[in-house]
Amino acid sequence: MSSFTKNIETQKGGLTFYFNRIYTVNGVKYHVSVRNGRFTHYFMMEDGNEQWHFTDITALPDWIIILERKLENVIHQHLQEG
Repeated sequence: MSSFTKNIETQKGGLTFYFNRIYTVNGVKYHVSVRNGRFTHYFMMEDGNEQWHFTDITALPDWIIILERKLENVIHQHLQEG
């Protein structure tokens, strides 16, 4: 399955993150979004030596940046279940 969701506890409370796998000329990436009534954030994660990381953090709030390892674990778990 190339798309999935995961509820994750954050500093903003429990939020649903939406993961969409995309295939690019530079390899597989995940487009991730999280939203509620007050905000929406979109970002990309890519694989670097079997470690998933943000492609660009310049527009991300700190409460998302600190979730990088947790989001990486979610992706690994999904790929193992796949």
